[in-house]
Amino acid sequence: MPDTSLVAAGAAACAVAAFFWRADSKAHRSHEVWCAGAAKAEGFVSRIGRRGHLSRNAPTSSDSFYTVPIVRFRAADGVEYEIDAADAPKTVGAPLQVAYDPNLPSGARPVPRTRKIGCSVVLLAIGIFLVGWGMTH
Repeated sequence: MPDTSLVAAGAAACAVAAFFWRADSKAHRSHEVWCAGAAKAEGFVSRIGRRGHLSRNAPTSSDSFYTVPIVRFRAADGVEYEIDAADAPKTVGAPLQVAYDPNLPSGARPVPRTRKIGCSVVLLAIGIFLVGWGMTH
C-alpha cells in the first residue's frame, strides 16, 4: 500500500523544483534579451573584492566576508567603470564581455551568466526519491 504522505511530499518537492527552474529560466531569458539590446564593451577582472562588512567599525578577524570579482571596462564615452560581477571568473586579468545602458554605464552586467538550477535539481531528486519510496512502502 503506498504511503500517501511521502508521495504527496515528493510531488510537492517536484512542484517547487519546477517553480524554481521556471523562475531561473525566465530570469536567464530576460538577461539575454536585455544584453542583446545593450551596448557592449570588453572588460577584464581587475581585482577580487571583499564584501559583507556592513558595520562602520573597522573590520575584525571574526567578521565574515565573501569575495566577488570586480570587472573593469571602458564605456563608449571613454570613462572606465568597475562593477561587481559574481558570474565572472575569479582570476585577475580574465577577459569578460560586459553589457551596459549607455545612459547608465555603472549599471552594467557581465554578458555570460551562470544558470542557477542547483536548488531545482536537488529538490527534483528529493521529490523523485520520496515519490518512489512512498510508492513502495
